[in-house]
Amino acid sequence: MTESHLHRVTTRAKEIMDEALGLSREAGTERLRVMAVTKNQPEEMIEAVRRAGFDLFGENRVQQYVQKKPYFDSVNAEVHLIGHLQSNKATQAVGNFSMIQSVDSVRIARLIGLAAVKKERRQDVLIEVNAGRDPGKFGFFCEQIFDAVVEISEMDGIHIRGLMTIPPICSPSETSAIFQTMRKLFVDIKGKKIDNVSMEILSMGMSADYKSAIREGANMIRLGTVLFG
Repeated sequence: MTESHLHRVTTRAKEIMDEALGLSREAGTERLRVMAVTKNQPEEMIEAVRRAGFDLFGENRVQQYVQKKPYFDSVNAEVHLIGHLQSNKATQAVGNFSMIQSVDSVRIARLIGLAAVKKERRQDVLIEVNAGRDPGKFGFFCEQIFDAVVEISEMDGIHIRGLMTIPPICSPSETSAIFQTMRKLFVDIKGKKIDNVSMEILSMGMSADYKSAIREGANMIRLGTVLFG
């Protein structure tokens, strides 16, 4: 990787960060956080976006992250698991990630909670919503989410911090409608004031649709391709 290429990545990442924060101010969103999705990226590319001001990173697989963990620890980075968590990786994920965003079933939540209790900690999580009812994606359907949040909130070892979604491939208007639905769910659940549920984070929007997500109320977006190419 040439130094000029890394410099271009840093410059582009800084421009995107500034643009996203500007859109967030226009939308009146409280403190947008912009995540760099670093799956399959080498340390030098991750360092390039870190120089642009990124301090939040997302990894899709537990095993890949474990290999990079010494680097992330050395720069005091916050790293979230954003990919589907297999049940046999739940114990390894707990405590290694600041947050697990992909809690997509009661079963995986229970495994996370049990692992967290054994490690004498409480794991921050987001509940994944399949708001577009995409058969190829994981997560709770919208009509299931309230009951799921209540059930998971009662599990030891878990702290629910908000919601996450990945919309299906669809038209911009359909994507916007999904984001609007997520915003309503987020606000409604937050208003219930459920014990052990803080509803601080609405994680939605990726490289292709992050502008729409910000306009519809996301306070965390997850960017990969748009940063790294």
